Amino acid sequence: MSSFYFLVDCNNFYASCERVFNPQLIGRPIVVLSNNDGCVVARSNEAKALGIPMGVPIYQVRDIVDRHQVKVCSSNYTLYGELSRRVMAILKQHAESIEIYSIDEAFLEFSQGVSAERDWESLAIRIREAVKKSLGIPVSIGMAETKTLAKLANNAVKKKQLPEGFCLLDRPSKIEELLKQMAVQDVWGIGRRWSKHLQSYGIDTAWQLRVAPPKLMRQKFNVFLSRTQLELQGVRCLHLEHFVPPRKSIAVTRSFGRKIKNLAELEQAVASYLSRLSEKLRLHRLKARKFILFIRTNPFSKTDDFYAQSIVCSMPDYTSNTADLILAGMQGLREIYLSQFFYNKAGVVAVDLRGEDAHQGKLFAGLIESKEEASLMKAVDLLNRKYGKNSIHYAITGTNQGWSMLSNQRSPNYLGSWEELLLVR
Repeated sequence: MSSFYFLVDCNNFYASCERVFNPQLIGRPIVVLSNNDGCVVARSNEAKALGIPMGVPIYQVRDIVDRHQVKVCSSNYTLYGELSRRVMAILKQHAESIEIYSIDEAFLEFSQGVSAERDWESLAIRIREAVKKSLGIPVSIGMAETKTLAKLANNAVKKKQLPEGFCLLDRPSKIEELLKQMAVQDVWGIGRRWSKHLQSYGIDTAWQLRVAPPKLMRQKFNVFLSRTQLELQGVRCLHLEHFVPPRKSIAVTRSFGRKIKNLAELEQAVASYLSRLSEKLRLHRLKARKFILFIRTNPFSKTDDFYAQSIVCSMPDYTSNTADLILAGMQGLREIYLSQFFYNKAGVVAVDLRGEDAHQGKLFAGLIESKEEASLMKAVDLLNRKYGKNSIHYAITGTNQGWSMLSNQRSPNYLGSWEELLLVR
């Protein structure tokens, strides 16, 4: 084999992040909630053992939480994102090539080297110890000659709770043993829908998928499943993706902490979301010419009437300027707003994106104005990063945002705010 893949996955990442700065949580069940403190989006192993399911509204498991003193945390994506960045930086120091697959997962690629074999287990131990020692985040590692097998090996570490924290698939007998134990729906990218279709042909395990007739895969399924079958056989079809594909859209959507009926408050919320959207566009070096704005009442309310409406807002030129987006958004909001409803959610989704160098030009303005606008936005972003979120903001976004989403149990932003730094006494 010419190279080998590692799939490094942070264990229960959000819960592990909460424990980094609060060691008293080690061994205690933890759940992390979605935006607006609604549903469970992450659980520690201890919380899983109590039977708390993923995605359940927190009020439905309140009795378990209270009985077992489960620590409930509001999501702190700023903290999680910064710790993720630091994990990936450590992995890059050990890998020849890396693909950041998600906030808590990365594929690493290693060449076989001049020797016939490399000590993959020792390398896995060094990587795990480096991340744990530097950041306090535990990781699991799956190792194999294809990305699909590496993903399955990582899955085995967690399902079997292997104490060493890694699984190496380097021999045919080990691969066969594992694939016969793995349900076909656990294979990367298949899931429930495809697994039901495969099961109708008698394919229940990953091993049965590996040895199924290739002709069946081509005729009854698709190219993806044919590639997956080859990957399970050790034939490399999926390579590292070194470049992030261009985004087709960027969204900012939030539920409100309380219902809104007043137009002025709704304008505050939408303007705040558009301000955040413009920051995201600049972060990704993009500009937008259109965005979709929507507002919605609670579809599950038994007392309020339901209303949902959206509108496409257009701008004269591709832009990431906050003022341009807010101006278009306020015009669009007034067209779809109806005063008799109580709203509980709004959102904006930028579409028709181009790189930040795209410039169509304005009829009565030239490049000088465009450069001045870009410099202003850059200065605003720098000040907000240095002095804290919304240190500089547009007046329409308001100062007393009583509608903002609930985050009553959020841990401090230890790595992103001077005011929230951990004090050691």
